[in-house]
Amino acid sequence: MKTQTRNYLIDNSKGLLIFLVVLGHSLEFIRKDYEVARLLYVFIYEFHMPVFVFISGYLSKNVEKGRKNAVRNFLTPFLLFNIIWNLITLVGPLFLKGEFTALPSEQTFSFFTPGWALWYIFAMFLWKILLPDLLKFKNIFILSIIAGIFVKLSGEFGSYMALSRTITFAPFFLAGYYSSEEKLKRFRKFTRFNILNKLPSIIIVIIGVLIALIFVNYSNIADEFFWADRSYSNFNIEIFTGILLYIAVYIIGFAFVYVFINLMPDKLTFLSKIGKNTLSVYFLHTYFIGSILGLTSLMSSNLGKLLALIVGSLIVTFILSRDGVARFFSKFLDKFNRLLFIKE
Repeated sequence: MKTQTRNYLIDNSKGLLIFLVVLGHSLEFIRKDYEVARLLYVFIYEFHMPVFVFISGYLSKNVEKGRKNAVRNFLTPFLLFNIIWNLITLVGPLFLKGEFTALPSEQTFSFFTPGWALWYIFAMFLWKILLPDLLKFKNIFILSIIAGIFVKLSGEFGSYMALSRTITFAPFFLAGYYSSEEKLKRFRKFTRFNILNKLPSIIIVIIGVLIALIFVNYSNIADEFFWADRSYSNFNIEIFTGILLYIAVYIIGFAFVYVFINLMPDKLTFLSKIGKNTLSVYFLHTYFIGSILGLTSLMSSNLGKLLALIVGSLIVTFILSRDGVARFFSKFLDKFNRLLFIKE
């Protein structure tokens, strides 16, 4: 029986991106105290989730299977881990500060407001469920960009059910779905000269760094603008300015999709196994970040903290992406689903 060949371009891209997810979440705790950390944070947030969502769409070609398995693969794991996360945030103060609210309120416990990184899991559920119907719309890709820009005119779409992010990142998901392996190959090599093939990507990366520098040093807009989970009014900017800025955000995001397709190796590398097992990393990494922060709290140097967070994020990503961890996590989810669903 012939073993299915893996797409190493996709695996390597996912491997780097999931590390950036872990690092980005780790930087959350020092970015306001250290400008270099904030610069790195903004640079990562310019592109890491747009590219990650693009790849998710690319891997969603089997539309009906995706819809059929969406509840098992995304909704039930989301609910389980969101409840766990809510309980941790509720009970955590009891152990850390001796403070505890006996009766959880609407603000402290929510089944469908994703805790921290879990928004992507719920968004994946919605995209998988809705994709067969979305594809019936004419010009759905253009419509999704318009929706992503204008959804932030109102505070109606926020963190609840990850609605704002689901709509905002939908163009990347759809672009990934519509992309073919042949199109990706054309992005990788459009001339006979290798240096000319890579030059546009190098320029885009430099521009991305410059944008982060300008944003950090000359902008009064909060970094959370890149989270895509709130309206323009939350950042005290005019509607027209917000629209222009988010058009720029889309341009940057899609430019970095090109960068990853163009620059990432398409052969087996250190990143390949990490990229093969990103689900266990994504679900579990937030519970390990605390140990990294515990280490950095002992340091007085901001540079030392930053280096520790980078190394710690590498270690967490490496450990959680091992085959043994991924298999254990997959079996755990399978057993959980067997408790809930009738055997087919």
